[in-house]
This record gives sequence, C-alpha cells and structure tokens, in this order.
Amino acid sequence: AGDELALEVNPCSVILRTSWVYSEFGKNFVKTMLNLFAAKEELSIVADQFGQPTNANDLAETIMKIIKLGKITPGIFNFSNLGRISWFDFAEKIAELSEAKIKLNTIETSQYPTPAKRPKNSVLDLDKISKTYAIQLKPWEESLEDCIQILQNN
Repeated sequence: AGDELALEVNPCSVILRTSWVYSEFGKNFVKTMLNLFAAKEELSIVADQFGQPTNANDLAETIMKIIKLGKITPGIFNFSNLGRISWFDFAEKIAELSEAKIKLNTIETSQYPTPAKRPKNSVLDLDKISKTYAIQLKPWEESLEDCIQILQNN
C-alpha cells in the first residue's frame, strides 16, 4: 500500500523492493553469522525459507545508475543479487568464504519460531529492472565474497 501511495503522491517515483540486505555496516545476517561462527561450535539454520540476498553496495550502485541516467521510468521495481537460496545455503557459503570451522544443521521454520511470520518464498522477479534500466545483476555468491573480503580486511 505504501508503494502505491508513493506513486499516487508522486507519479515520477522509482520504488525499489529488495530482500535479505547485508553489508559490512550495521546489523545483518552476514555479520551475525560471522559473530556466531566465532563464538559457537554448532548452529541450526532455517532451510525451508527461500529468497535472494542483496549486497547493499550493489543496491547503492543500482540507485546511482538510475539517477545518473537522467531519464526516469517510474514504477515499482525489484532488485537483489541473482540466485535463489535458503537461509541455510547463505550461512553455509558465509562459513565457507570465511573459513569458519562450524557445524551447521538444517531446521524447518516451525523449529525456529519468531514473532514475525516469514514467507517460505520471497524470491523476486528481477526482469523489469534489468530490462528497463539495463542493470547487470551480480550473482549472490560473488557479492557475498566481496563483502566477506571487506570484513576480513577491517
């Protein structure tokens, strides 16, 4: 409803919907996993929720590209990095890239209750932003590797 209201108030709006945002800054899944890997020997991670990680740096680059184009096509667009994965897949790759020695176990959403309901599938269709703004989408693994390298060098 907020997206529709923004377009109603300002028909020239470009709205970007995204998912699973992470970066070297703030609190996010990648940094939480790295902290837990350092503190624990074993973790259980939800394996039946699927989505697409989004490196905040890639999101910022996309926003800047849209602004610099000068010709705005208004609307609602989805943006994330390429690939469909589970939270478990994401944690497993973070562990691999950070060379963490941790045992990861899969669990179902029902085994990890949270106050907020999480969708089983939050995968976004990225065709519209890719075609409209000629955005080159990066695979999630590549963007995650970039982020891990930045975090390890700090």
